[in-house]
Amino acid sequence: MIDTYFLGKTFGNDIESDLVLIYNNCEKEQVDKVIEEIGTIFKSYFIDMVYITPMSLKERQQRYRLADRFVLRIMREVKEAENKNS
Repeated sequence: MIDTYFLGKTFGNDIESDLVLIYNNCEKEQVDKVIEEIGTIFKSYFIDMVYITPMSLKERQQRYRLADRFVLRIMREVKEAENKNS
């Protein structure tokens, strides 16, 4: 269901969200349930305010082709993290 995810500002990355979930082939109700459960996990670690951004794989691809600033920032952060780890 979750194709990939990106860790954001809570995890030290320069992304406007705390967690970006890229999902594939699921209904809105399923995505809402996953977000609710992830929120519960964060609360168990005393992190009350978490901004989770769900995005379908198709939407991510479209936004990437349109050079959307948010999606490009995510991709830039991923590359920087990969460069730090190598």
